[in-house]
Amino acid sequence: MKTGESNSTGNKVTLKDVFDKQTKLQLKSLFNEIDGNQQSSYQSSYQNMASECKLRQIKFSHDKESKILSFTGKVEKKEVQTDTPGKYITRYLFECYDITPPISRSEVTNDMLAIWECGRRDARAALNYLWRNITELAIEKITTYQIYAADD
Repeated sequence: MKTGESNSTGNKVTLKDVFDKQTKLQLKSLFNEIDGNQQSSYQSSYQNMASECKLRQIKFSHDKESKILSFTGKVEKKEVQTDTPGKYITRYLFECYDITPPISRSEVTNDMLAIWECGRRDARAALNYLWRNITELAIEKITTYQIYAADD
């Protein structure tokens, strides 16, 4: 699995290029669920990521803002209540590192781990790339997000 594992040089993180088989199956299962708009038996092994994590949130504060995110493969979905009582929407939480320049891959540390939250359409696009082992995505907010593989 592509993770932010610490290496022997302290807090530095080694970003890997591919996910293991179990992570790919989880990503594919979640993608299929979104694509078919149906409930599945997908159970995130990171079930408490949303409620218990103290990771910072990656925010896009204005249109035309762009970031390059390096994803760990951990993703969770959660139901969020809307302003209408009894109505919920599904949100997706992706664990990732913000490696937008001037940050280089070699400067990434464990304390830079963050959560990017998005809706169903954007999650579907991100999962499509992640399932194909494209772990670094350029995300640009132009009213909605534009998501594409990041160039090295």
